[in-house]
Amino acid sequence: MAIKIAIGGPPHSGKTVLMGLLRALLPREKFAVVEAAPDGEGITGWSFEGDPELVRAVRRKGKFLEEFVSWVCDSIRSSQMPLTLVDLGGMLLDEAGKFTPTGVRLTEQNECIVRECDHLIVIANPSYAEAAKVWVEEGIRLGAKPLAVLESVLTGADDEMWEAGPPLRARITKLERENPPVGSLTARAVAQLLLALAGEGTEGDGSEVADVNFPRLAEALNLPVRNGGPDRDWFPGIIPHLVAFVESASADRDAVNLWGNCSAGFPYHALACGLPQRVRYYDPKVGSYVALPEVEPSGESSQVLDWRVEDRDVHTFVEFVIPRQIFDVKNLPLVIPPAVNPAKGVVLSGKGPWWLTGTICRAYHRAGARWVAVFTPQESSRQDSGGRKWSEQNPGLAPAVVVASRDTAVPVGTVFPFRLPG
Repeated sequence: MAIKIAIGGPPHSGKTVLMGLLRALLPREKFAVVEAAPDGEGITGWSFEGDPELVRAVRRKGKFLEEFVSWVCDSIRSSQMPLTLVDLGGMLLDEAGKFTPTGVRLTEQNECIVRECDHLIVIANPSYAEAAKVWVEEGIRLGAKPLAVLESVLTGADDEMWEAGPPLRARITKLERENPPVGSLTARAVAQLLLALAGEGTEGDGSEVADVNFPRLAEALNLPVRNGGPDRDWFPGIIPHLVAFVESASADRDAVNLWGNCSAGFPYHALACGLPQRVRYYDPKVGSYVALPEVEPSGESSQVLDWRVEDRDVHTFVEFVIPRQIFDVKNLPLVIPPAVNPAKGVVLSGKGPWWLTGTICRAYHRAGARWVAVFTPQESSRQDSGGRKWSEQNPGLAPAVVVASRDTAVPVGTVFPFRLPG
């Protein structure tokens, strides 16, 4: 059975960090994430892992458009993953219908979303204790049983369990983006509750026809464990080995199905560029595999996306923006990236489904670009052997992982430093 769990509560209570901890503590094959607040963070939770200064520079708040809410609800229904974690916005409505953290009912948007969920996790700091009660009561009214109610405290206390539940009632502490508490006893207790709900998993989640199962492959390659949980680290340097391994193992196939969660999208995009066959990405929010179409860069590009192009010394910066936030998979064959100088590399940026980014990467690689790299904010916090962050060694710059290359000076797996647009 596919279980849908909403995670909500007042703003500034540490929900983003809690979501990041759960991503680290849950096995990647067990869950999907639906971003039910248009805050620009995406499935990987890059704002939790990226350098805080870079996050502030690139994070974009969106609006709760009707199309966005419909997409969220459709995504929750479509997901057949054992666990679907739904990341809610934090505002309530007061008696007059105005947005406030301390209101008396859920917003219309969150009400629609919570109706699609089986359970609710509420997190709030002590000053929002009454608001936390409203969240719990609203969840019950809408059919989402409270699974955990967490009091979030930054300093002056330790994790503590008060009631085993359900719902679990506990204190969780030190939910700081800069130094997340990966050893949190409360976060681990919540993760265990979720795993108990997930059971052995579900049939029809796409893994049964996968040619590349990323969580299993990460174990087979013995990738390092990250953040104190079962999550494996797909670091950029592994990409050449990944492409060579999958290319050899799939040589007799006409198409290659890619399945499973990674901490970033670049392993998918490296295979999209490196494999000669058709490539399909599994998207739990679509509920099926999405085949990457063969498209060619041309002119100033198609109009199904908004584009920004900057010609620079050794690369072209290309950014896409999805109008009105949601990109319909049916429009994927209509994507035509803008033409660029193939003698230079391409740095691609943009928030969207991985299959959209992969289609654009593959198009530029097949069109002869010198190299193709994808903006990967998470890499800004990666530390070298001496403990220095990438962002400290490259101040004022952002990281892009090279997923395809014809240039021996910029091989696949390089983390290329580039300047964000002003």
